Amino acid sequence: TVEAKDNGSVEVTPPADADTKSVEVGYTDEAGTPKTATLTKGNDGNWTSNNPDVAVDPATGKATIPADKVKDGSPVTAKATDTAGNTGEEGTANAGNNPDTTAPSAPEVTPS
Repeated sequence: TVEAKDNGSVEVTPPADADTKSVEVGYTDEAGTPKTATLTKGNDGNWTSNNPDVAVDPATGKATIPADKVKDGSPVTAKATDTAGNTGEEGTANAGNNPDTTAPSAPEVTPS
């Protein structure tokens, strides 16, 4: 599944099927450049990512694309492939907006 988070990041969770071997993730970076990441489950059952911008949990295969690495509002796609080479349906979600990190202006104090 592909899930856009409120903080602007996107999470990709591979299917729970035991024979899931890899997940191909497609996204657009903040500069507008198309990017891919391949999440691969090793023979030891641990997941890895070939893209340093896409962090993956080795135990679950859940990957996170940080808000500052994915273009706001752009589609993120993911397709899983099993050990027999079968590819499942594509999951997709649009990335959310980066969080507002700008502090508010100082209040104006006027003597009375």
